[in-house]
Amino acid sequence: MSKFSVIMPVYGGDNSIHFKQAIQSLQKQTRLPDEIIIVVDGPIESPTKSVLDEIKDDRIFKIIYQNKNLGPGVSRSNGIKASNHEIIALMDSDDISVNDRFAKQLDVIKNKEVDIVGSWIEEFS
Repeated sequence: MSKFSVIMPVYGGDNSIHFKQAIQSLQKQTRLPDEIIIVVDGPIESPTKSVLDEIKDDRIFKIIYQNKNLGPGVSRSNGIKASNHEIIALMDSDDISVNDRFAKQLDVIKNKEVDIVGSWIEEFS
């Protein structure tokens, strides 16, 4: 079975409730990631720190702290460099994944011999 990482940047302007929901959607996957790398992009507020405190002892999570806000591109790049796996899923801190997202995407990668897969989104407010 293919091992993979999820990279998710979070920064001070992100909604902590959506961030927590995004984390919970990762934890409910039918095919769990082998590692989840959260890149903290500069200073964050207490509600977001609380979400990180809830997951910091879970070995699946790797939390990387950047001293200043470098933007999502640099943050994702730093997360990719810290990854231990060749297959990488990208998420934003407000993305809520359906429970079988990774199972379906890994199946496509394995059986269709593709390098990149995506999916559709549904907006919410």
